[in-house]
Amino acid sequence: MSAVQAQFEQAPAREVIRDQRGTIVGTIERLKLTGKLIARTKQGTLAGVYDPRSGETRDHRGRLIGQSNLLPVLLFGRR
Repeated sequence: MSAVQAQFEQAPAREVIRDQRGTIVGTIERLKLTGKLIARTKQGTLAGVYDPRSGETRDHRGRLIGQSNLLPVLLFGRR
């Protein structure tokens, strides 16, 4: 029997977001089951959530921010 190796290309589960100087501002992670993107500050607190199914970005309190992926705006706006 020969083994078959499969390799799938996927977006990284967690992406580190940095400013112009290279300082870490926060992270954006993708939830595998729902596909939602979660933004967290460098301290690890929730900054916001983007749902690609509805196309909505919501802040840490659940308030609607906009109709596209605005997570970087939330991270850079909290500095």
